[in-house]
Amino acid sequence: MGNIIRNGDKTIYICNQAGCHGHFLQYLLDRFSNHTPPITTLPFNNLGNSHKRWKQSGKFVYIGELKVRTFLRNTNSKKNIIQITIDESILYFERASALRARDANTNLYNVESIRKNLIINGSTFPANCEKNNISLKEGYRIGFSNLQNCGARQWDLTFKKNPYLKKHNVIFFPVANFFTEHKLRTALQKLSKEFKFSLNFGGFSRLYKIFYDKNTLFNQNKPLDILQQAWVDAGNKLPY
Repeated sequence: MGNIIRNGDKTIYICNQAGCHGHFLQYLLDRFSNHTPPITTLPFNNLGNSHKRWKQSGKFVYIGELKVRTFLRNTNSKKNIIQITIDESILYFERASALRARDANTNLYNVESIRKNLIINGSTFPANCEKNNISLKEGYRIGFSNLQNCGARQWDLTFKKNPYLKKHNVIFFPVANFFTEHKLRTALQKLSKEFKFSLNFGGFSRLYKIFYDKNTLFNQNKPLDILQQAWVDAGNKLPY
């Protein structure tokens, strides 16, 4: 965490990671901030992603994960930044980045669907698995067996340890903050306190329930998908 700003009028930038709800965070801040115009429209599309348009205030600006490093490198003046992080939510990130990021709607029960999604997004993981003559599921199992060095962990560290973050006012925001209403409300209150703006949570519980119900990754009653099974086969407990 960097130095905390004292000017509530400054723009706040949300630096996202794939599938980690950066658009939803932007919407929440725009909707519940006392410094922005009222919003009544919902942001959810048919997949439950917050990708539908709403009238943005400009106070909270979304930066997609593919543009984060360029944004930080080319920004000379000190900015107020929320950097979303993966931390211990490695399985959730892997599933969310495949299913929800860029509205991919990948079938997590189908190896070919997962493989195609990875290749489309520039991943060399399928090629590495093929080179080593192992299945994609086995590749995930091997990765999940060494969480400190797995791909998601290294990806997360490239965001956290970006040297250009040091010149900005930065608050790290774990994706696990979205997992319960209490966690999310508490995290938003912390943001408002540290970045010096105020929030009004009228209607927050109803909105969170819609978000939660639409996010199929929170459904605990389905059979294990391929990534979940690889996680369990690696000797990890499911995070619910």
